[in-house]
Amino acid sequence: MIRKFKRSILFIFFLTISNSVYSQNRFPSFQEFKSQNSGSDLILLDRNEKIIHTERQNFQYRSIEWWDAKKLSPNFIEALLHAEDKKFYEHKGVDGNAFFYSVWNWLLFKPYRGGSTITMQVVSMLESELGGFGRKRSISQKLRQIQAADDLEYEWSKEEILTAYINMIPMRGELVGIPVSSLAMFQVAPSQLNKKMSLLLVVLIRSPNANLKDVQSRAMNLNRSLKWNIPEDELLDYLAEHLDQKNLSAWIKNNAFHFSKRFYNGKTGVHKSGLDYELQKFVVSSLKNNLLDVRDRNVKDGGVIVLDNESGDILSYVGGLDELSSAKYVDSVSAERQAGSTLKPFLYSLAIEKKIMTASSILLDEPLDLDVYRGIYRPGNYDKSFQGKVSAKVALASSLNIPAVRTIVLTGIPEFHQRLKLLGFSNLRESDYYGYSLALGTADISLHQLTNAYSTLARMGKNSEGEQVVSSEASFIVSDILSDREARSNTFGLENHLSTKFWSAVKTGTSQDMRDNWCVGYTSRFTVGVWVGNFSGEAMRDISGITGACPVWREVMEYLHRKYPSTRLNKPASVIEKYGFYYLPDTAPHEDPNISENSITFERPIRISYPVDGMIFAIDPDIPPDKQRILWEASGVRDDLYWFLDGKKIAKVDKPHPWKPKPGRYTLRLGRSWLDFSHSISFDVR
Repeated sequence: MIRKFKRSILFIFFLTISNSVYSQNRFPSFQEFKSQNSGSDLILLDRNEKIIHTERQNFQYRSIEWWDAKKLSPNFIEALLHAEDKKFYEHKGVDGNAFFYSVWNWLLFKPYRGGSTITMQVVSMLESELGGFGRKRSISQKLRQIQAADDLEYEWSKEEILTAYINMIPMRGELVGIPVSSLAMFQVAPSQLNKKMSLLLVVLIRSPNANLKDVQSRAMNLNRSLKWNIPEDELLDYLAEHLDQKNLSAWIKNNAFHFSKRFYNGKTGVHKSGLDYELQKFVVSSLKNNLLDVRDRNVKDGGVIVLDNESGDILSYVGGLDELSSAKYVDSVSAERQAGSTLKPFLYSLAIEKKIMTASSILLDEPLDLDVYRGIYRPGNYDKSFQGKVSAKVALASSLNIPAVRTIVLTGIPEFHQRLKLLGFSNLRESDYYGYSLALGTADISLHQLTNAYSTLARMGKNSEGEQVVSSEASFIVSDILSDREARSNTFGLENHLSTKFWSAVKTGTSQDMRDNWCVGYTSRFTVGVWVGNFSGEAMRDISGITGACPVWREVMEYLHRKYPSTRLNKPASVIEKYGFYYLPDTAPHEDPNISENSITFERPIRISYPVDGMIFAIDPDIPPDKQRILWEASGVRDDLYWFLDGKKIAKVDKPHPWKPKPGRYTLRLGRSWLDFSHSISFDVR
């Protein structure tokens, strides 16, 4: 009894001194302290919560996003409190008994433990001048620490104190906190720590860099004290295996570099993505193997993206290959390049939707000259040949260029340009920049944008936000065309990498000068986009629509459909099937188009080809005014058409008209009268 009395008097004495030395502590709130100590790494999880990628942002230490104490494994919490602070939930910052024994042994020059509670250790994290964590404290520092711990207990809850402790305690090497140590040493989340893992982590808290022998001895003592009864040999072997420094980097992954850079650049903490770890590994392997196969054809780079049509999630995102890439930091999925023929399905869907043509409409695949500004546009086919009369279905499936140009003449360039913007191609230049060549994919687009647009067709015309961008009827008809191996056989043959054992719709594309090769297609469940080429812009050699990107596309599709079936898209009730073709209401022919071969009459539209709408002209002060002219030009002209400028009849439209510019804003019309016109544009002269 006397001993307990002396102990209490001694403890009160030290508390009294500490109050005079250090009082009125000012601590940050728990949330402030948490925000000041963010993790050093981005930990990217896949859809099944596997670590798929880590990206380090801070190189002074290694930690991850804070975990609440209540989310940690009960095994670890039990072992921690037993070893470090048995009365944590009972005391108010200081364990009187533990502190007394520590001071008493210190006075008698005997070995002693610090007697610090978890709260006292957290105080040392908040106030570095209080020492600790490998540094000896003076009596003054110890007394100030005691008072500060008492103050902290009034400001923070027990759960907040424990949470700060487990996330900020220095651990082995550069590791800080139990959460990152759990990943680094065992590759498990802190909530999954078993008893052996918990023993190892807890004994490392007091001496993070202790040798194996000391760790084993302390762990065995703690095992006995907790009465966990883990067999000695089993525990010793486990400790030896997981204390090995070589294993501390096993949790670090590099499987989604370009994805993390694009969507999580600069972020830290644990983030769950829609990626699939196993699919990502397969896609990387497929792309690598196929690029190696065409290496001798000057193909160095590639990229793949896989989308889930139902959720819109990105399941795989491979922007390049580290060991093979000519520029490993370039992201081929987000980089913009010429689209080639991959834009044609959106052109034909527009023409079908507007009832300008049907799948059975006959288009002429023969030489074509179109008037353009200062010249003639003469498109050609990939193989330099012509097939004469072909149906729109064959023209699209076989990727014929001249019928596509005839189609954009019918839909109008601005109308197709607007449709592309609605589909998500947000970085297009003005439509006049491309002209008729927009039908052949001269626009620069990204693989991500392109694949998203194809997934819109897979969703019957709805984009990822649920907006109806393309009519469901036109989407279905174009999807049917892109899935028809017979329709594409004119160019690709019946058996090739475009043909799958399950229903799929697919399109290839190759840009000018063989710089880019694309293959994008979809099933009822997935959309896959593949690009191959060279980041440098060098041309490939002997790469066709089915030898570059196509093999990767098919391999990925077959991998995806090992588990999931693919069924044909549901035909809208309004779509009519007749003579082997699908039609919108009121567009089906009265006789078999396979016999009659009714063709679309192709006429040049009546349009002002120059100036274009919105142009701004500047009068050149260095050229005499009488020598300056703006040449008005038109296409599809007839004998009864005239030029009208701001209501005034100027001249007959039978040849280009030179007009002397004057400052002002003008409206120019092409027609029979000012009110009866075929085309109208506005321009400015400054």
